[in-house]
Amino acid sequence: MGQIYIQDSGYIKPTNEGTQASAANRANSGTVITIHTAEFTPNLKRNVNANPELGTNTPSEINMGSLENMQFSLTCNLSTNSDTDMAKIQYLLDLIATNGYKLMWYQYASTTPEKNNGKLIYQIAKNSKFGHQIADAEKSAFSISDNFYHLHVHFNNIQPRQSAGSSIVTYTLSGVVLKVETSTI
Repeated sequence: MGQIYIQDSGYIKPTNEGTQASAANRANSGTVITIHTAEFTPNLKRNVNANPELGTNTPSEINMGSLENMQFSLTCNLSTNSDTDMAKIQYLLDLIATNGYKLMWYQYASTTPEKNNGKLIYQIAKNSKFGHQIADAEKSAFSISDNFYHLHVHFNNIQPRQSAGSSIVTYTLSGVVLKVETSTI
């Protein structure tokens, strides 16, 4: 299982313009939240007009639309036997409730042989259309130690669930990857 790191920036947009939300108005006071990911599912699609032309018996010309923002879901598990896991529920709810965009990354090390889906987040973040490396000024502003490739995201849905008699809470966080923009910090 990969560890995914999420941090509430407190800024509305990835340009980091304007006033940063206070710690009280950021998930986990703006401190990194670490989650163990059971499943990461991204979805990227292009709007394509595939309507046929009336009165013809040949394929129609396709009109290309815009590229939609990548959407994703993270499905994870928490143990009700762990006080640390149970404390994370409040932070996960705040990921939806707070207004700031979130940084999401996987601390991938090429020297460590890993076989988990956190590496998929890393590979997507390396694509310049979807993510980039954390700049030195951002590292300082957000107290991050390394130049990890990351995604700027907004979470828009959380679905926690627990079966009767189970000590596992499964939750799915859904969100959208934001357009890559250069920070003004």
